[in-house]
Amino acid sequence: MQQSHIKLDEHFERCRFETLTYMNLSYCKNITKVPDLSLIAPNIKALHFYACINLVEVHQSIGLLEELKCWNLSECQNLRIIPRNLKLKSLKEFFIDGCQSLEQGTEALFSSIGYLIGLHELYINLKNVKEVPSSISILKNLRRLGMEDCDNFPKAMDTPDCFPKLEMLGFYHSNITILPEINIRFPKLKWLLFHYCWKLREIPMPPPHLEDLYTVGCGSLDSHSRRRLLSQVSPFLIERNNFV
Repeated sequence: MQQSHIKLDEHFERCRFETLTYMNLSYCKNITKVPDLSLIAPNIKALHFYACINLVEVHQSIGLLEELKCWNLSECQNLRIIPRNLKLKSLKEFFIDGCQSLEQGTEALFSSIGYLIGLHELYINLKNVKEVPSSISILKNLRRLGMEDCDNFPKAMDTPDCFPKLEMLGFYHSNITILPEINIRFPKLKWLLFHYCWKLREIPMPPPHLEDLYTVGCGSLDSHSRRRLLSQVSPFLIERNNFV
């Protein structure tokens, strides 16, 4: 039903889809509010609302769906309200980046972090977040992490044994300038991405198992760092990134 003209109105609220496990309503411009799904689709496992640009509010009940494994709210530019409590122990994938109007989203995430220990994949906007709490290190099962609009590399992540299973780390539209020794912090890292990190000056030694390194729109990356990367990464990575 993606890109459809569906409205989640009172008619939808009277429906009962007890066996429904997958719902993809991405790019649906007529959706302004996600209603209480605890009665409509109590066994839902995947909810995709990618780029629902007029979505403003998600009902509090969504934060209590016990079977929910994947929840995508990326690029919901006008989203303002999400559940205050996210008790989603089954959740594996959570995408909440590109939500410029959402002010309480990261607070809800961080305050509920103890209920999200099963997360494998997290994409988050860190705009106006002064400091990522140390409790984020409880996400020991995290494999993929994408951070948008972060000013600095979070101190809470610059600790030994933080995200021991992390395989992908991405920074998007961020003001970071330098990184810690990620080869020590995240030895299992396979993919490292920098998209439009205009102030990035230096990338430290890549982890030994790195397979892909992407740098797009990183105009401040100095020549010394580029030459050092040329000597450290494989010819395959050099070709993929077009380092000069």
